[in-house]
Amino acid sequence: MNHYRLYAITTGIMFLICLMTTPATADGNISTTDKYAWSENAGWLNHAPANVGGVVYEDHLEGYVWAENIGWIKLGSFIGGGTHPYNNSDNIDWGVNRSGSTLSGFAWSELVGWINFGPMTYGGVTFDSTTGIFDGWAWSENVGWVHFKNDSIPYFVSLQKYLLSLYFGGTGGVGSVNSDPAGINCSSDCSNSYFPGTVVTLTAATSTPQSTFDGWFGNCTGVASCLTAMTEDKYISVEFGLGLNDRGPMAKISTTGYRSVNDAYSAAGKNETILATAGTHDALVMNEIKNVTLKGGYSVDEDYNFTSQSGYTTISGSFRVSAGKLNAERIKIKAP
Repeated sequence: MNHYRLYAITTGIMFLICLMTTPATADGNISTTDKYAWSENAGWLNHAPANVGGVVYEDHLEGYVWAENIGWIKLGSFIGGGTHPYNNSDNIDWGVNRSGSTLSGFAWSELVGWINFGPMTYGGVTFDSTTGIFDGWAWSENVGWVHFKNDSIPYFVSLQKYLLSLYFGGTGGVGSVNSDPAGINCSSDCSNSYFPGTVVTLTAATSTPQSTFDGWFGNCTGVASCLTAMTEDKYISVEFGLGLNDRGPMAKISTTGYRSVNDAYSAAGKNETILATAGTHDALVMNEIKNVTLKGGYSVDEDYNFTSQSGYTTISGSFRVSAGKLNAERIKIKAP
């Protein structure tokens, strides 16, 4: 059951009447370990209490903070996420705004009233989008300063990070994976943490001429670059092999090998060149909006390097280009 109380308070330039409710169950995006600010008069302010907590959006904050001595602190009247700058001018539109690294506006506590995130003294509260860490000072007329980050006796409030775990597998091939933004750069099992909402792009590459990249599994699938949004912990497997019947790659993009021309096409960017071995290949469908150059007829030496174009690549069966553009060189089509 919600309990409603009516309050009025004067804040210099603003007169507001606020309805405060008991917080509903909702997950925040503040770290479950790095979550405390400090007030000399109110004690620890927990920005990630169980089942509720503060939420940082691009332009505002929402959710609840808990302090043992003063109870619930609400960060804003809005609870819809997305985009919502607070006007801080009436009883239904008040809260903490964010403009880049600068926070401003007012949080509310039933027991101590307004907490100003942008006081003139000490520069107010800031949020570093690179590190995810809050810093600076908020001000309450009734409990004084609230400090968000301290070095000598360490404490701070930070965004929760989600863990991206990468596992290597396959049939003996060798390869590596890099990420954008940085954090993953490995050729064996590894992991890295990212802030909520970060879109991580993983790119795989083979490390030896005989290896093939065989694909992603788990939160990503296929052989194209893996794009995953960090909305929770993610688990992704990457597999490298030695090609069909351990024959090595049938196609390459730069130095990265693939089991088939189809795989290479799926992995190709918008303006990539695919090299294909001489001989017979399976049916090929090109149905993405990208320009691809397909060069066929390559010989492979004993070290699995693609050397000269001494023959032709034969596509056996259907060969369909339904989107994008194809430049072909030394390619033959064999009807089924």
